[in-house]
Amino acid sequence: MNRAGHLSLSLFAFSLALAFQPIPLSYYLFVLLGAMLPDFDLPMKGLHRKLFHNIWFAVIMGLLIADNLGTLPAQLFLIGFATHVLGDALTPEGVHLLWPGKKKLQAGKMKTGGMLEYSVTLLMFFAAFALLFHHLSFGWTKALYVSGFLVLGLVVVWLRPP
Repeated sequence: MNRAGHLSLSLFAFSLALAFQPIPLSYYLFVLLGAMLPDFDLPMKGLHRKLFHNIWFAVIMGLLIADNLGTLPAQLFLIGFATHVLGDALTPEGVHLLWPGKKKLQAGKMKTGGMLEYSVTLLMFFAAFALLFHHLSFGWTKALYVSGFLVLGLVVVWLRPP
């Protein structure tokens, strides 16, 4: 999954979490960290989707964050991490969740950068924006309109010529 896809899934998960517990919007940074940090292994040939995409990495990071910043930031980091792993597991490459074990988690055939991924990304952005704006007391009607215009803006940006 590409960065925009990971961003959309993490934003959607955060907006869902807001429905269950009031969380300062600035805490989205912990979800974002969890959603983006696993791809730091991208330039490491042979280690991508292994080194930072496994349960051991998530546990170590979660414990470090909980020990230094508290349980809520750690939980939000783990939500972001889970969205990242889920997104990558939907691709044919899958993820090595129990690395260094050989078995990989591969739950779909969504091609990275393909039309299905872009469609899922836009849908997740729309749902996330709608939930966030609803939480900000816009009401559902305004939240859906604003979300629609934001997603339309994303489509225009993605479709513009290079």
